[in-house]
Amino acid sequence: MKLSQLVAASNAAGNMPKRTHSILLYGPPKVGKTRLGGTLAKIPEIEEIFWYDLENGSDTLADMVRLGVLTVEQASKITVFKVPDIRESPVAMETLLKAICTKAAVNICDEHGRVACPECIKAKADFTPFHHAKLTNKHFIVIDSLSQAAVSAMNMACRNQPVEFKPTWDEYGLQTKWLSDLLTTVQAAQYTNFLCITHDMIIEEEGKSDKCIPLCGTKAFSNTVAKYFGTVIYAEMKLKKHKAGSSTSYNSATQTGSRIGIELEKEKDPDLSVVLANAGLFGGIRKESPTADTPVVEEAVAVTPAVNKPRFGAQNS
Repeated sequence: MKLSQLVAASNAAGNMPKRTHSILLYGPPKVGKTRLGGTLAKIPEIEEIFWYDLENGSDTLADMVRLGVLTVEQASKITVFKVPDIRESPVAMETLLKAICTKAAVNICDEHGRVACPECIKAKADFTPFHHAKLTNKHFIVIDSLSQAAVSAMNMACRNQPVEFKPTWDEYGLQTKWLSDLLTTVQAAQYTNFLCITHDMIIEEEGKSDKCIPLCGTKAFSNTVAKYFGTVIYAEMKLKKHKAGSSTSYNSATQTGSRIGIELEKEKDPDLSVVLANAGLFGGIRKESPTADTPVVEEAVAVTPAVNKPRFGAQNS
């Protein structure tokens, strides 16, 4: 189909066609990234969210229910795969590759978050089924976080090496390959929607201003991570309030942007359920801001965000 035909069909229908989308959400520690991601459960069209919890983010999700941010019904949409990942047992990257980068149906054990876990099979423990290829635009896969997945990938590459072993080019090459395999699947968003959460890191270049980018593996790979996503969101704290930005003009010191016109910075309280519906991601009518050409929530007040250098915390791996 010609692009002109696609646009004409969309205009005739008065809304955007239903499609899948990939989102990257990053920022310093403890600025509300997981909490913002949890607002996906408030989207009526989303039937189920599969949350790969590598950093105990499910504690935050449970707190959202206790505080009334999510209803019990909304929380019931979220299936959590807790994947405790340590150097001696780098399960996370293995699970992500087997569950997400293949079309095969898998069973993930509830205790270790491992696909076809031999220990849990022997003990006849509980497993949760997952089949990536059966998901639709009514589902979301959340990976929390890519920074921990990168650590797991390196630990997997260094498996059976002594603690004092220093990674070589071979180990870094394996880490990058596995991360690339995972993010290429996310980029395609062939079956369903993705949200990946990660931390930030600072790129310092001589003669240029510092740049804040998503953290995922090596510096070189981290500098390319944003290309795999349709929307890139930076979360931070401003004046003791949770803030987030997603347009290319949000802050010159951060990597942000959205192919579907999301502008989270115009939200008083960042909420993915509002801006994604507003962008017409689920087939609804795309709403336009009365003061801008890009869509924002009708109740939102269009305010030009202050352009400040982001508050950077310690780098995380």
